Amino acid sequence: MIYGVFAFIIVLFLDSLITSGSIKIEGLGLSNIWWKAILIGISTKGFMKIKLWTANIGSSSFPIGIDSIVQLFEPWLLETIKLSHFNEVRSFLQDTINRHSNLSIDDIKNKMERNIPSTLKDKDKKVFKLDLIEAQEPIDAMELYLGTFGRESLERVFP
Repeated sequence: MIYGVFAFIIVLFLDSLITSGSIKIEGLGLSNIWWKAILIGISTKGFMKIKLWTANIGSSSFPIGIDSIVQLFEPWLLETIKLSHFNEVRSFLQDTINRHSNLSIDDIKNKMERNIPSTLKDKDKKVFKLDLIEAQEPIDAMELYLGTFGRESLERVFP
């Protein structure tokens, strides 16, 4: 998010800076707005990761420099994204659970086991089956199946 905000500010002022002659951007394909966006995005990420030194406080370390700004917001942002993902997946699966409320958790697990793609490696099949055993609720089993095999497979198995 910080990278995006910083890059957005650069894009806002880039044309006026070029027009005024303050900066000059030259290179292959840089007349294309998409290549400019990629260049600005990569440059912004590189700039924001500048670290002058690292302060060690106990067992943790903290960067001192421009990277400090990123470290203030990044953990919160990542947790917010994970929570949003969890809630969206659960909301999506609730419709499927409601349509198949007549099935027990064992029926759901059996249906999933019968629909493991044959192309999956044996090791991955074993891991999936072990994880499936741990699922106590239908929504947990369906979340596992969705995460492993994708939406198309889930909707085929549970139309």
